[in-house]
Amino acid sequence: MTLAYIYYRFRGLNMAQGILAGLRPAVIAMIASAGISLLIMALYGQRTLPNDLASLDLIAAIIFVIGIIVLRKWKPNPLWLWQVRDLQESSCIHLYKRGGAVMKYTIKAGVLYKNESQLALVRIKSALLGPQRKILSIAGELLLTADARYLDESKASSGDVRNREYLLTDNENQLVGSARPGYVDGDDPNVVGWPICRMPRVDHANIVVNGEEYLLTMHNSQNYSLINAHNSEVLRIMHKGIAGGWAVEDICGFVPEIICGIFIFCRYIEQENEFLIV
Repeated sequence: MTLAYIYYRFRGLNMAQGILAGLRPAVIAMIASAGISLLIMALYGQRTLPNDLASLDLIAAIIFVIGIIVLRKWKPNPLWLWQVRDLQESSCIHLYKRGGAVMKYTIKAGVLYKNESQLALVRIKSALLGPQRKILSIAGELLLTADARYLDESKASSGDVRNREYLLTDNENQLVGSARPGYVDGDDPNVVGWPICRMPRVDHANIVVNGEEYLLTMHNSQNYSLINAHNSEVLRIMHKGIAGGWAVEDICGFVPEIICGIFIFCRYIEQENEFLIV
């Protein structure tokens, strides 16, 4: 209100007009920067342009072009176009086919629900600070604890994700699962060197759960898949768009707390592309 009054009171002064004229390019640049960042995230699933510009999400690109045409020609409410993205996500879920029985779950607000009955199974509790997450039963019993650690504390400031390991332990502190994150192909610092203006992108982690090896892949910040040693997809986690929450499809028969542990590993991978886990 104060700024509005000042503007209304002094808007006719040459000094005020000069200040506003000087701010206008900066405001436009900030809006344009945010728009470009959102476009890159939509097309490539990351916040920076990848080395391979051809590796974009074709469905997202088509939806973007159609959306621009529709907005320019018919000028509908943009909220309707947001629903199109949800339909695309839902279509991807329904088109996802695998052999065997598929268990479907939903993760929302840190709680894992069984889809058929909407029964709450387990929940995730975050620590106030740091990466630690506790997986609890609905009654509050501690089932598993997820955390991230440095393999070599002396190299903690290097920013190299290969020096980090994600851990999943039970209530007796026995190791249940672990994961080692890795860089995307074509962005490995050992091959192409360290980028000057950004961190290399992380898109996968090699996981061991109950002695079984898997590959957890982040296709973008909203879609993950788990591949077993036989190169079969056994778990998929997909964001549900504007509706919120995550859709989970499991063919391997993981217990609910393990599914939550893998989901936490997914979030760790995403955070590697934002800032260091501290």
